[in-house]
Amino acid sequence: MVQPVTLVDSDIVLPVLQSTQLLDLPFSAGYSVAPAIAAVLADTGQQVAGTYLVYVLAGTGTEGSGSCGLVLARRNAANAADIWAQAFNVGAGASNNSSPIFSQRIQLQTNERLVVRVGTTAGTALLGIQANIWIVAG
Repeated sequence: MVQPVTLVDSDIVLPVLQSTQLLDLPFSAGYSVAPAIAAVLADTGQQVAGTYLVYVLAGTGTEGSGSCGLVLARRNAANAADIWAQAFNVGAGASNNSSPIFSQRIQLQTNERLVVRVGTTAGTALLGIQANIWIVAG
């Protein structure tokens, strides 16, 4: 969180507004139960070149227990390969509850996209999962 700052022994004052990221509708494939390996849970589609504030949230429902590995990936313009990827895990149940949150500034080139997909292990039977990606130019 950013706080207002005043430089000591200086005539310069830097006022700063304190606010959270404004979120509109997320990119999401919705709620999926027992998703298959490599199933795409959220996809931003092709974006124009620029720097984006990105907020990713993924979590599980309560109808089952277990976990599922997910991957957040920056995809190339042809959507044929990952430029980079980050694996993370989500789980359900009293001892394995998680809702990872990523908040980053990411630079995309023309027609690149961000996706969240299931990793190399399919979701546990009855485990419901949803991933959302919000992006804002900035």
